[in-house]
Amino acid sequence: MPSNLHPFSAVREVYDNVSPGWKGRCTAPLLVDRIERRIVSNESSDIVALINAMRLPGCNSVDLRPPSLATPIDQMCEKVRLI
Repeated sequence: MPSNLHPFSAVREVYDNVSPGWKGRCTAPLLVDRIERRIVSNESSDIVALINAMRLPGCNSVDLRPPSLATPIDQMCEKVRLI
């Protein structure tokens, strides 16, 4: 997992660095608050919702969860959680 932000080569190293003693699974995607040095979320649907709510400059016309697709997106997320 090369990055210009962190010298880590594995997701486990990120978890160990920002949350010593982490007992859960080390999964990706992973959203980390670099300033607070804490895990924000490792749930893809939550990360998409957070990014969508941020409305980043230049991206205001992008909706990662448009209302017309909300039901199929929720259904797929539920299937993935059951795996």
